[in-house]
Amino acid sequence: MPTACCRLAFHLKNLCCHTLALLLLLMIVGGAQAETVPSATPNAAPVAASATDHHTWLLIDSATATLSLMRGDKVLARYDDVAFGRLGTKPVHYKGDTSTPTGEFRIDGINHASQFHRFFSLNYPTEAHAKKALDQRRITFEQYMEILKAEHAGRRPPYDTPLGGMIGIHGLGPVRLDLHRKYNWTRGCVALDNGQIDALTPHLYVGMRVVIR
Repeated sequence: MPTACCRLAFHLKNLCCHTLALLLLLMIVGGAQAETVPSATPNAAPVAASATDHHTWLLIDSATATLSLMRGDKVLARYDDVAFGRLGTKPVHYKGDTSTPTGEFRIDGINHASQFHRFFSLNYPTEAHAKKALDQRRITFEQYMEILKAEHAGRRPPYDTPLGGMIGIHGLGPVRLDLHRKYNWTRGCVALDNGQIDALTPHLYVGMRVVIR
């Protein structure tokens, strides 16, 4: 019986030694793996906004004639001497009145071969603009519903209502730079000079939020 007890004690001792050895090996391997994970660099340069960064948006301010590329509340880039429609900005743009509508929009199309160098169309008229026009009896209920259905389906809104359409952000095209910097000259769009819109282009994407105020 004592012999059996001694043997049991011997096996338990060996088992404990193997267990401790295994735990020690796991700790060493785990530590080695942890050292291969790169640590965060606290002073790393901020990542530039890109077309894949869907947290960026545009703020267009008619009071200061500026367009700002935003991430949250932070201004990433600002462009001055922005031009608007000849009648300035209004809550609702109607066909032929050359005003730029204010409000919130989304970019719904990109044309790099526009007569205005580059053209980023906005989803105007939106449901909010259509509701204002309906309340003012400037459009019919049927026209309002067409705009509403297009927005909810993610389609481009109709351009054949009294609200018009083809509102966007574009370059100069044939317009002289000196005139652009002095006057509001568009038919309702927001215009930058060609260098500005070229610099802005990599940051724009379909679906991007745009606020005009």
